[in-house]
Amino acid sequence: MTTDKANDVFIRVFLSSQMRTRFKVACAQSGVAMSEKARELIEEWTMNQENQQQSPPPGKKKGDE
Repeated sequence: MTTDKANDVFIRVFLSSQMRTRFKVACAQSGVAMSEKARELIEEWTMNQENQQQSPPPGKKKGDE
C-alpha cells in the first residue's frame, strides 16, 4: 500500500523499555522499519476487526435481531 506523506499522522505508543528493544531488534533482524511494521500490524488488526463486524455470529443471519 502506498502512502501519501502529506496525509500521514503521528501517533504515540507507550511500551516498556524491554518491549521497545525487543520490537526494535525484531524489526532490524527482519530488515523493516519499526514504523512500517507498526503500520502493517495496525492495518491487519483493523481489517480483521472490520471483517468480524461484517460477519454474523454462527447460527445467526445478517439482519437477525
